[in-house]
Amino acid sequence: MIHQLRIYEIFEKNKEAFHARFRDHAARLMRKHGFHIVDMWEARTDRRLEFVYVLEWPDEATKERAWKSFMADEEWSAIKRETSARHGDMVGAIVVSGLLRGETVSLTLAPALLMATVVLVVLGPGRLSLDAQLLARSSRDRRPTAGLAPSPSDR
Repeated sequence: MIHQLRIYEIFEKNKEAFHARFRDHAARLMRKHGFHIVDMWEARTDRRLEFVYVLEWPDEATKERAWKSFMADEEWSAIKRETSARHGDMVGAIVVSGLLRGETVSLTLAPALLMATVVLVVLGPGRLSLDAQLLARSSRDRRPTAGLAPSPSDR
């Protein structure tokens, strides 16, 4: 089992449009292409607003095939063109990390990217553990993203 942590820089000026695009289109199309979204949330650092989500894959080959298929999806390409034309760039920097079951990974990101050290432990399918010290420091900044929870069939 592989988990993928994805952190997108998003912008206050069009964050509602970004969330609508992810909720109404990206998540639906990702499911169509075999993605399993474990969790997603919005976080704010001193320097930026972030959309964070975790994907779960049975293996590396499935992950690669699904991403290739999703990125080639004509409907997704049209949605990105249309929303970008209407709302401008919706995603800035992107940070991606892959995690294996049972693996403990510490990600220390440059201050411009994330103002914390993240420690994740992959416990099993759909079960991640975050470093408690990080949660204590950032609990006021970590908010679930309204309307973006994965559907029950995705959990």
